[in-house]
Amino acid sequence: MLMPRILSSSCSPTHRTSSGNDCRRVREFVLRFEKKLNLVSKYPRIINYPNSDWTELTYKNLITSMLRIMQSDKAPPAGLHPDDIFDTYKDVQHCPSDSPAWWISTCDLVAKARGKMPEMEDIHKNEEHKLELVVSLIQLTLTTAAFREAIDAGLAKQKQNHVQYLDEVKRLKEEWEQQRQVFQKERLVLPSAEKADLEARFSAAQMAHKQLMLQAERKEWRDNQKLSLRTLPLGVDTLGNTYHLFIQRDWKDDEDWGRWIVIEKNPALPHPSGVLPPPPSVPSDSGMDPDMPDLPVPDDEETVRARIWYLVSETADIQQLADWIRFKGEMALYEQELAKVQSPPTPGPSVPASPSPNAAASPMRQVMEAVSVPVRKKDYYPLARTPVTKEGFMPLVDKLKKLASYFALGTVV
Repeated sequence: MLMPRILSSSCSPTHRTSSGNDCRRVREFVLRFEKKLNLVSKYPRIINYPNSDWTELTYKNLITSMLRIMQSDKAPPAGLHPDDIFDTYKDVQHCPSDSPAWWISTCDLVAKARGKMPEMEDIHKNEEHKLELVVSLIQLTLTTAAFREAIDAGLAKQKQNHVQYLDEVKRLKEEWEQQRQVFQKERLVLPSAEKADLEARFSAAQMAHKQLMLQAERKEWRDNQKLSLRTLPLGVDTLGNTYHLFIQRDWKDDEDWGRWIVIEKNPALPHPSGVLPPPPSVPSDSGMDPDMPDLPVPDDEETVRARIWYLVSETADIQQLADWIRFKGEMALYEQELAKVQSPPTPGPSVPASPSPNAAASPMRQVMEAVSVPVRKKDYYPLARTPVTKEGFMPLVDKLKKLASYFALGTVV
């Protein structure tokens, strides 16, 4: 079974590869608490876009917003005095964005709270150090009373949404049961010639009921999507690829990681499928309009191997992706079970050969030659280092199929 069509991306979320995990944490934090951070509208958009560059001004505005929340909170983070937070807030606010001074002030503040910070020489020039510092500041911000209240309110809202979902499901089931009984009574009195039309109407009503149930489930999922951080992946397939679904900020915008199933390739693989895909065919230039722009040059093998992030967006492709993951998992299970019943080839027993023609006639003096009976080698499948189980890949398959059904109902928001 072939892997579905996937869109490659040369960048990680927020355009960074080496610090992708920290980027995702920052992005999910900003989208989860966008209203509370109260950033200028362009900065959440910049942080959300897959191909945007985070400038010093972007970092500065995000850090200033977190410091403002901490210094005005009724319960500042443990280990920090309100005056220290206020002084750092003023330093960062009044420093030019291209000055390293505000990075140093922020680093000193985080060091006071954590007790110790790793060496960050020339932090303003090192992208990984910047992200590490921002993530540390996020962790401090999440301990403030304002954010704890927001998290608790989010949990309460999730429970409320679930209760509403259960009530809606109960109502839909009761309506369907009443409708089904009407069909049943009608079926008992209708002549045989009219039952075909009844069955068609029954099937249509049943399909409409299932669609309403799915819409209710999708509504609960959509309402809860921005109430919790989505840094945990959907799962990992048997090849080691990791699958993500991120928060979506703006459903009208195509450049949004929340619109796609994002595949983080296993770095040991050349491609998520495990093999390099064939290069795309390039049409002949004979007869082409000379005014047409040149076709893009296909990526070379080195570029393809270095790529980490891939995207799946269409409903049919997500369905096929789920089927492909299940197929690969079941094949791995089959090979694993086959390896258990196979054994490595063992040499056959030694048996005496026929007497040498040059030996003496006496059997006691015959020279015996030991030969090995040839044994046909069996195929041997070594066990994988990590045993494959259905519980390891089927939850991911189920999640992808469920998400595909949500995508089919409309844009995921």
